[in-house]
Formats: sequence, C-alpha cells, structure tokens
Amino acid sequence: IFKLFSTNSLSSLIVYFVLLRFLQHIDLNNSFLIIIPFMNSVPSLTTTIIEHTPNDEYLDFIKNAPNIWYMNAHENSMKYWKLSLKSGFVITGNRDNRNRSVFHKLNNDDIIAWYVRGKGYIAILKVIHDPCKITDKDLDDITCKHNHYCEEGRNWWKEYGIKIPVKFLSHVTPPKFINHTDLPSIKKWTYGLRGSHCMKPSNSEWENQVIEMYKYMKDY
Repeated sequence: IFKLFSTNSLSSLIVYFVLLRFLQHIDLNNSFLIIIPFMNSVPSLTTTIIEHTPNDEYLDFIKNAPNIWYMNAHENSMKYWKLSLKSGFVITGNRDNRNRSVFHKLNNDDIIAWYVRGKGYIAILKVIHDPCKITDKDLDDITCKHNHYCEEGRNWWKEYGIKIPVKFLSHVTPPKFINHTDLPSIKKWTYGLRGSHCMKPSNSEWENQVIEMYKYMKDY
C-alpha cells in the first residue's frame, strides 16, 4: 500500500497520476513488491507493514498438554525458589508413599500449576523428564550450600523426596503469588486442594484458569 505525502509541485502531480495509471493494470490478487527509485523531487513513498504477533510456543504447550495438573508446594520451599528456577526442577515429598502416584502420573509435556499452600500460585511448569529420587547434588543445587541439611535431613529428602525436572513457562517471585483477586474474570477459581500429589481438577474452567495465570505471570 503506497501513501503519497506531498503533491505540491507539478512534477509531483505527474508522478502521482502516472503511478495511479500504472496501478490500474496490476493484478492485486498476486503478492509482490514494487520497488520504485526516487529522487528528492519525487514524493515520498511508504509501505504499510502489518506485523503479526509471533505464536506463543509456551501457550501452545499448555493448550496441547496431555494433562494439566494441580500440585501443592510447601511454603518452606520458597526459601530456595530462585535456586529452583536456576536448577530447573521442583521437589515434593513422598513420606509413607502418600505421593507415589507422581512417579507414574507425571509424563513429559504435562503441565503443572504450582500452588504454595496458604499463599497462591507461583508458577506454570512443563514436565521435561520423569520424576526421580533426589540426590545429594540436587540438595546442594537448591540450597547453594553443601551440607546445608544435617545428615538426618539429607537422608530424609533422599528417601522421601521427589525431584520433578521442569521448564518454568512463567512464574512470579515471592512475596507475589497469583490469586482470584488477580484474575476475577475466572468465575470458578480452583485453589487450596488438599494433598501433595498431583491432582486434575474437574472444574470446567481449569484449563482456562491455567492459561490466564500463565499470561498474567508472563506479563507481571
């Protein structure tokens, strides 16, 4: 689309009408670029460029996910939140095998809405590897201090802890958490489900809630 900015001179008018005459013979159904050389005496020509927002790959991950889970995180884990972001995994407990379902429920490309008990949502996660046992190195990675835990504590985590390798699609940083007041357009808000295992809410708005939380966290 060409826009003519000035037609003050006779030469400008001539060029303008010649150009209009030329355009009458163009098949506008075909897409091509016309490059017209110009000098100072020729009116300025500009091309209208329509920019399309690139596809949001992470949003596609959510929409095409095999499963969209809800999971609780312990509030104490927020002490190491920045290190979890850096290390690329989150952890959950499995004392008395109460959370053993995580090992067979979570699969690659699943989405998790990560909820901190009593606080709100803090991240939208994409599972990138099978859950596994926690190692000494994992504990060092998320505490940034060797032997941060006493021997008893390290043994507890290695026996009962579960490491979930994830990609953080979007997140916020404490003290900010996402709650219904941030997204009042979601009428049926899911939150505060009991248990540390992964759960799939039956709420019909669950997927939309996760999508809107992802967008909110991304732009926060």
